[in-house]
Amino acid sequence: MMVGLRFGVEYVDVEACWTREGRNAFYSLVKKTHRGTRIIASYHAVQRPVSAISDSDLCAIFRECARAPPDAPVDIVKVVGKAETAQCSIRINQAAITVQSAMPSSVVRVARWWRSTSLVMSVCVMCLCVQV
Repeated sequence: MMVGLRFGVEYVDVEACWTREGRNAFYSLVKKTHRGTRIIASYHAVQRPVSAISDSDLCAIFRECARAPPDAPVDIVKVVGKAETAQCSIRINQAAITVQSAMPSSVVRVARWWRSTSLVMSVCVMCLCVQV
């Protein structure tokens, strides 16, 4: 990631599996030294289907991704889940909307993308986009 930052990438995608302290330190570094770079905080829940994750856990995933120090806010929260049916995608969308309403006013929109990986299974990506 540091090489990408030196070359002036526009976005850096940081996995939520990093420790909170590690993420916060990296976010602060990015915002202080590479001001034009936007931070995507992501979580990939593809090991099990979205149907196996409770609504409250989906909301908690979005909230954890959005946590950042006040001086280095996250620009985009991306949650990727394995969707077995359209209902899984709807649940992730609902979780994003629920969390968005509880977020600070910097959250401006929810964007979504679906990418089919087979006839039976698809991957659902939900992003909360925030202003810098």
